[in-house]
Amino acid sequence: MMDNSVAPTTGDSISGIYFPIPAQINGWNLIDADAALGVASTDGVPTFQIYNVTDSVDMLSTPITIDETEVTSFTAATQPVIDTTNDDVATGDQLRFDCDATGTSAKGLTFILVFGASS
Repeated sequence: MMDNSVAPTTGDSISGIYFPIPAQINGWNLIDADAALGVASTDGVPTFQIYNVTDSVDMLSTPITIDETEVTSFTAATQPVIDTTNDDVATGDQLRFDCDATGTSAKGLTFILVFGASS
């Protein structure tokens, strides 16, 4: 999570944020991924990827986008798509959040990840 006064920058590992997978969700799958800004982009579409550092793979085949003037990805024109070949997590996996595009004037950032038991 980034403070609402801080603008995200493009690159790998936004602000050095990593999410370690706890033992409680070992073997589960990423089933939904969204993001929210504190301040919307006035021009351009902020775009984000989730990268499993431990497995060296992107977890999304279509990244998370937040439409211009919106603050969440919930209603984005292009919805994120989870790569089902890379959606599983194990205890201790490190997930990294990457920014592919920032948009203009966007600030703050929160990721919303949902995991479920694999079937």
